[in-house]
Amino acid sequence: MTAAFCTCRDKKCPLNPANHDKGCTPCVAKCLQDGELPSCFFNAVTPYRGPDADYSYLGFARVMLGAEEAQAAHPEHAPEKQPAEPAKA
Repeated sequence: MTAAFCTCRDKKCPLNPANHDKGCTPCVAKCLQDGELPSCFFNAVTPYRGPDADYSYLGFARVMLGAEEAQAAHPEHAPEKQPAEPAKA
């Protein structure tokens, strides 16, 4: 099993799916045990921060709050929101 969509840039990490055949499971398990989020969550919203960055839940909240503040300061750069689909009964 591989993770064809993996966004992790730390190819030296033994848990990176490029270094074994167990997909994302070892990385996610390690992160949950350590109170962290996998770097792919961060990579979706911010440029790569390096292997020694704060990948804690609080670190992710700080990144997200910073992204919201940046969008509030520069709404012209905010991504377009798609209209919500009506709920199906």
